Amino acid sequence: MMQYAAQNIIPVTLELGGKSPNVFFEDVMAHDDDYLDKAVEGLVLYAFNKGEVCTCPSRALVQTSIYDEFML
Repeated sequence: MMQYAAQNIIPVTLELGGKSPNVFFEDVMAHDDDYLDKAVEGLVLYAFNKGEVCTCPSRALVQTSIYDEFML
């Protein structure tokens, strides 16, 4: 779809499945602990959502190089 739009210079918006993923790259581990704690808090607070937030995360995409440490 994106390739076709680019060939015809048509604006296009793409998403990652519309499931509100949180994407974590290795630079999240390069910041201080407060930064990382806030990132993780944003991910796990979905459990307390009662449906009022349309951006509630439903999955996490974590870079392989930080996966083990991130999941601790």
